[in-house]
Amino acid sequence: MGLKWTDIDPVARTVTVRRRVNRVGRGQGGLLVRDGAKSRAGERTISLPQLVIDSLQRQADFQTWDRKRAPDRWVDSGFIFTSQVGTVLEPRRVDEYFAKVRERAGLGNHTFHGLRHDFAGLMLTNGISPRVVMEMMGHSAILA
Repeated sequence: MGLKWTDIDPVARTVTVRRRVNRVGRGQGGLLVRDGAKSRAGERTISLPQLVIDSLQRQADFQTWDRKRAPDRWVDSGFIFTSQVGTVLEPRRVDEYFAKVRERAGLGNHTFHGLRHDFAGLMLTNGISPRVVMEMMGHSAILA
């Protein structure tokens, strides 16, 4: 949720992880966009397949459509994944939306964060070096 359009290099096909979005406090607390990842290893540049670049272009198109629908309310936050008025996404809303999608897809009790683990498992199963997977995941050590 912390990715901005400036983090993407579509020509080099990379994304640089530079920040994160956290909820501050409980209940009616606000959102905090923090520079930097949780760890030094978390700040990284990752190569992207063309499929992801194409998906990001579709996201840019969706955002343009949202901007046209709410010109007087649009907030140009620079984030890739935003609300319909351009603001930072609330992490709980993302979890709620994912729960609905997960249920329709029949994925059982799976978390949004669990997709990271699925990704790592698929990469390892397909013969990608554990060191490469570690770097893509932003881990500082290869986990056994």
